[in-house]
Amino acid sequence: MTVAKLMDIWMVEHVHEKTEAPIRYLTSVKHRLRFFEHERKAGHVTTTVIVSDINKRFVDRFIRFRKGEAGRSIAISRPCAAL
Repeated sequence: MTVAKLMDIWMVEHVHEKTEAPIRYLTSVKHRLRFFEHERKAGHVTTTVIVSDINKRFVDRFIRFRKGEAGRSIAISRPCAAL
C-alpha cells in the first residue's frame, strides 16, 4: 500500500474525527508528500513511497530534507513518528 493512501485514511478516520486542530496534521502531510516527490526524483523510490520503503535511512533522509529547508521553524519528531 502507498504511504500517501495510508495518510489519507489516517486523516479521515483519526485526525478529522478525533483531534481539535486537524490543519496542523494537514501541513505535516504536505511536507511528507513534498519529501516523497524529492525521493522519487532522487531515485530512492521508483514511483511512489510504499510501506516497505520506510526504514531508518529513509527517515534520516527526511530529517536532513526538513532541516535543509532554510528559514523555517520545523518540527521533526511528530512527522518522523508518523512515518
